[in-house]
Amino acid sequence: MRFVVFGSKGIIGSDLVRQLSGNHNVVAVDTNIDECKIETENTIKYIQANILDATAVRAILEQGDVVVNLAGISRITDCNTDVVKSLEANVVGAVVLLEASLNAKCDHFIQASSLYANGPWGGFYSCSKRAIEDYIACYSRVKKLNSTIVRYGSVFGGGADSNSLMARIILASKPKYSDIPLNINPNLVRDYIPVDLVNNFIIKNAGNPELYSKTIEFEFGEKMGVQKLLEIIQRNEQRSLTRSLSFTQPTMEDFGQYIDSPSGLHSFTVEMMKLESEEKNLEDYLLDLSHDLS
Repeated sequence: MRFVVFGSKGIIGSDLVRQLSGNHNVVAVDTNIDECKIETENTIKYIQANILDATAVRAILEQGDVVVNLAGISRITDCNTDVVKSLEANVVGAVVLLEASLNAKCDHFIQASSLYANGPWGGFYSCSKRAIEDYIACYSRVKKLNSTIVRYGSVFGGGADSNSLMARIILASKPKYSDIPLNINPNLVRDYIPVDLVNNFIIKNAGNPELYSKTIEFEFGEKMGVQKLLEIIQRNEQRSLTRSLSFTQPTMEDFGQYIDSPSGLHSFTVEMMKLESEEKNLEDYLLDLSHDLS
């Protein structure tokens, strides 16, 4: 099976490319592919391209059976700061991919979305995710494109940079990174999802007709607030907090709580997918990431 992964240098995309390496033919696409530091097999082809370039996208999709779109702007503050850019990256670019996937007769289109698409939280980021989910539902219903939406909580794992929520939380608890701000409500409840489990699910179910015209929401472990998460991290490292952490109180438009919001705003069936690991729980994953960031 041939995969085309857009947004291949992010935390989810880079891990997906790694997992696919050696077993599938993969085209990894990103705007600055030179920055992708991934050890790969000869089954992977890297292409530098922008999803807004319809001509380039059409040529790329001739090489794939399954299209996974992970491209876009994922930070809420960035979307709120530059609304037009977030619209282009999260909606217009994805529609370009949808149209090209249809023309190339791709077998399966998989779109990364967010639990923020469920309700009014998350400002313009939330708007963009709801919009592209509606477009995908229309492409599935009207143009018969085999499509699946996957909604993530807070995905974490190897490859995360200091801009990701989990990395900032872990780094903020370390003495040498005491200047890192945490612009988030400490009582905000989130679902923390290990990236390897998410991508393992995607790989196993690529091309699966049972997932067509469905939205999959991932769950893993216990939903918890940031303050409790910090306590687990500190317990794992067997020390107490070395500084007082100050939190801002964001507005609904900035961050908000995305758990337990209304689901199913479009025509796709929404299914909850409980991810499980036989070897690790959430604390084990957090400990691994904390060591990686040390």
